[in-house]
Amino acid sequence: MGLRDEDGRNTFVLMTDRIKRRKPAHARKEEQLRVRLAESHMAEFQAAAARAGISLSAWVTERLLRCARQENRQEKQENRHD
Repeated sequence: MGLRDEDGRNTFVLMTDRIKRRKPAHARKEEQLRVRLAESHMAEFQAAAARAGISLSAWVTERLLRCARQENRQEKQENRHD
């Protein structure tokens, strides 16, 4: 395969040293949210994430962001009518 050089050394390790692994600051996810929940709720979340074909973290983030944005929009609209 193409992962060895002419002397038979594994070049994959050498190539990975050159890969820039750190994401730019705007793309990093460094904050964490710890949540306690029932085992049955966790199982439901995991099943839903699996059905969606994404990680549990991505599934929870997408759903929470959707709800938060919707609630924030509603709050702004209600405040405009007061």
